[in-house]
Amino acid sequence: MPGSSFDHAIPLPERELDELARRWARAGTAVLIGAHGSGRFPLARALAGRRPAPVLVRTADAAESGARGDGWLLEELGLHHADAVPVRSVERLASEVAKRAGEVTVIVNGAERADARSLRVLTHLASRDTGVKLVLIHSDRSAARAPRFAQGAVRIVLPEMAGETTRRTVERLLGARPTEPDAAALSAASGGSFRALCWLLELLVVNGGIQIDRGILQLRLEEPAAARLPDWSIVPALLGDEAGHALALSGGLRLGELDRLGLLARAVELEQAGRVIVDGGVARLSSPALGWELAARQPEGARRLLLGRAAAVVEADDATAGVRAAELADWAGRARLRLPAPLEELAVDHLARTGRHARALAVMALDPVRSPAARATAAYCAACSDDEERALQETSELLALTHPDPAELEALGLALALGRFRHSRSAGLADALEAVIARAAEVQPASAAVLGAARALLGPRSAFDWTGFAARSESAVGSESSSARAHRLLALRAWLDGRPLTALERNAAADRIDEGAPVDAAISLFLRVTGAMLVPDFAAATEALAPTVDLRGRAALTSLLWGGQAVYRGELTAGRLLIDPLLPGGRWPIGDRALAPFAAAIASIASSMLGDGERARLLLDQAYELEARSELLAEAVEHFRGIAATQLRPEGLHDEGLAGYVAAAEAARARGFRLLELFATYRRADELGADHRPELWQWLAEQLEGPEPLEGGPALLARMARAVGARDVHGMIDLVRQLTSSELVHDAKVLSMRLVRRSATEIPATVRRTLVRLTERGLDVQANAGDSILTDREREVATLIVEGLSDREIGERFGRSRRTVSVHVGRILRKLNLASRHDLTPELAARHGVQLSEPDG
Repeated sequence: MPGSSFDHAIPLPERELDELARRWARAGTAVLIGAHGSGRFPLARALAGRRPAPVLVRTADAAESGARGDGWLLEELGLHHADAVPVRSVERLASEVAKRAGEVTVIVNGAERADARSLRVLTHLASRDTGVKLVLIHSDRSAARAPRFAQGAVRIVLPEMAGETTRRTVERLLGARPTEPDAAALSAASGGSFRALCWLLELLVVNGGIQIDRGILQLRLEEPAAARLPDWSIVPALLGDEAGHALALSGGLRLGELDRLGLLARAVELEQAGRVIVDGGVARLSSPALGWELAARQPEGARRLLLGRAAAVVEADDATAGVRAAELADWAGRARLRLPAPLEELAVDHLARTGRHARALAVMALDPVRSPAARATAAYCAACSDDEERALQETSELLALTHPDPAELEALGLALALGRFRHSRSAGLADALEAVIARAAEVQPASAAVLGAARALLGPRSAFDWTGFAARSESAVGSESSSARAHRLLALRAWLDGRPLTALERNAAADRIDEGAPVDAAISLFLRVTGAMLVPDFAAATEALAPTVDLRGRAALTSLLWGGQAVYRGELTAGRLLIDPLLPGGRWPIGDRALAPFAAAIASIASSMLGDGERARLLLDQAYELEARSELLAEAVEHFRGIAATQLRPEGLHDEGLAGYVAAAEAARARGFRLLELFATYRRADELGADHRPELWQWLAEQLEGPEPLEGGPALLARMARAVGARDVHGMIDLVRQLTSSELVHDAKVLSMRLVRRSATEIPATVRRTLVRLTERGLDVQANAGDSILTDREREVATLIVEGLSDREIGERFGRSRRTVSVHVGRILRKLNLASRHDLTPELAARHGVQLSEPDG
């Protein structure tokens, strides 16, 4: 890894810098266009250093200058007296400056504020062989006003640190590519600033917050406030600035709040200087990283005093208050300072929604007198943290109320149901849930029905009337919260049933009615991500996960979802890294006992697919050894352990894998978990001999019939089973083509095609040869795709890139937005290590599983 000091890093790779220097040497003037922190001044210095022989560098900062007369810039640079500039011709001035300057590089920061006559003289000199070279630094907002007399200049617009630009920059500086959520977290924390990004990377390096595996890196910064800081600053001028420190501690302040603090005028100045952004009436620093630095560097006494002042003026009545209250709570906790009760409750709610359950409980520990809503949130956080005693305590306090709110009883009951999901054998949680349901029945029967449905999801399907519950959920009985929660529970039932489209539709309806409490947000996130994966629609899954990115750590659920999606898409190393915190002994262990066996099995599968047989076996052993506290997760773990066992290299464990599939299918059938039964049965068909397959094909085919047939990806697998079982040649051919182009996981495609080939023995020879040729081609494509780890959608996009289509045209072809297509293009370039789309040749695309059209003629 390179050295850990990025203070003087430049925003361009060396080869691009060399090319820019060559062009600048010919043109004489370079115009660098970029926002504050884009790396424009270090780039200007680096350009000066590329001149063949060391020369003097003269700099002038016009960014802070007001209106001044002609010639002041030349005088500031020490090249000419300003008084003579207005009365002499440009040619004469240039001649006089050339004699005085000699070999020199002139760098003008904030060139949009420099006087035009001085710039005319300098560009005139730079365009001739006088030894004077000029670098003009413009803010991004003034790019369109670049002076006409610099038309021959080399211009470069420095990019914002976002998306693929962030990933490439991190790879250049650290020698490894960040995972997708870490790249997004870096982009968000840096505010798009190159300098802030460099500061964050150094912060992570010096605090051991980097983990690298096979050229992929994962980042973690648990406590920025307690971290060792780099010895350089993002914006040194802001150190000690009271307005800057107030915005850092609060995460942002409304303009009225700043006014009450007496800091509004200074905040306006900072906005004009590009250090503060005002959006929706809320002023924030240009990047969270800058806020972390300013707050951490402030002396403790001054910080405590300013925290108290800021907390006294922050209003708890706008959409941004939760985020800002959570930031205040983080710093107030370190200063042992209590926030006003409304702010504290907002902070707790936000922390719980973003998965920082332990931190939410720590904030609540400061206030023993809490509102009923806060007690329901505390029970949810306790359930997620496996703190059964705390969950039962909060339940007892809420049930003791004379007139509990039905919505809060529902939130409490859902939290207890979640606790029972995580620890199925807990009698205490089971009894508490029954008590809450009984109390809800006294207060509002619709709430009791909702909680009864939640309890039913934990047991056999036959024990609950889901049809009647669905009918009642459409009536106007009960509150908006009851209606929304009914829809979410029906969405979970549809998800378990292998109907992801219905699940997504139900969940979207619930969110439209009422977003609910933190426990509702967690259920909604799970459904949006996993439902999209099952459709399959990875773009939608990633979009749903995007708000969860945070360098300060991820919750157990979001770690599993990010990691599972990465493995499902074939990004195996990234998936294994993202799941690592869920494993005992992981680099940054989360310590989630419920999810650990599941995570170990998935990590074992990823390791096998990566060819890391030894690690795969160790992880599989871990998956068997870890106690599965959740009955429902234990059934899924059986299935995933089966996959891990059969995929072990160099030789799979057939009997162990088959036993896992059988156990998973039987348990799923008893629970009504048709999705799991489908996947386990499909795997059994691959492991069993031909004599046992017909009955499995028949069951799979039957799942396409009836009032609630399979949907999305599960339906595609069932249709393949039906075609294979019926020896439907045309159906098999059509489905092989669909599998090749779908976004299903690579392993599922190979499995399906292998089953098709095995079924071809009873088909007429001419048709069999066609079918085998198609599957061989599909398997070859999938093998190549596995080597390149491009997803199916990315291969489709790559096909159209090779054909010369633009992002807009590709979006029109697929019915996607231009932005979504740009995300796919960026991933393709990153995975294939290409600088631009023009580097994707037909030959390279074909090697990575891209199916290209045959040329005409």
